[in-house]
Amino acid sequence: MAVSKCPDLEVFHLVKTPDCSNTGICAIAENCMLLRKLHIDGWRTNRIGDEGLTAIAKNSVNLVEFVLIGVNPSSTSLMAIASNCQKLERLALCRCETIGDPEISCIAAKCMALKKLWIKGCRVTDSGLEAFVFGCPNLVNLKVKKCRGVTSKVADRLRSKRVSLVVNLDANEIEPEVMDVSISGGEA
Repeated sequence: MAVSKCPDLEVFHLVKTPDCSNTGICAIAENCMLLRKLHIDGWRTNRIGDEGLTAIAKNSVNLVEFVLIGVNPSSTSLMAIASNCQKLERLALCRCETIGDPEISCIAAKCMALKKLWIKGCRVTDSGLEAFVFGCPNLVNLKVKKCRGVTSKVADRLRSKRVSLVVNLDANEIEPEVMDVSISGGEA
């Protein structure tokens, strides 16, 4: 709550503070409307969710960089962020259990200014990443780590369709039988 009394705040990193909740994030979003960079490490406490993320979406029109670690946004709050934060250029989604293909497709469709996207440890598959063949026209860098449903096939497809897009993924580090299961499930 004390941080929310800094109306000129432009960069805020909330890291490993398990006592911070939606109430604090809402206060910051509503009072620090100049935020350009916001990093939230929810530490998997599930105290920061839709209420706080929707407040960010409504009030942070200048946001260019947003990092969520261990926070679980719903489709509703993620849609609000993708729709309202039109200047968003850098987005990182790490260990967000609720981020899957529909959410990634929403980002691809709505985040027109997005240049860099980092996805780590989410439920994303090749199917979700296919949305970037045509989505996010300004995307220049896509980094995907520890997403078991992602294979090198989607990286090859993205590279062939969008020559200027740099795609980094660790698909080769995933166990082959895990990849086979996700591929056969994705083709159904």
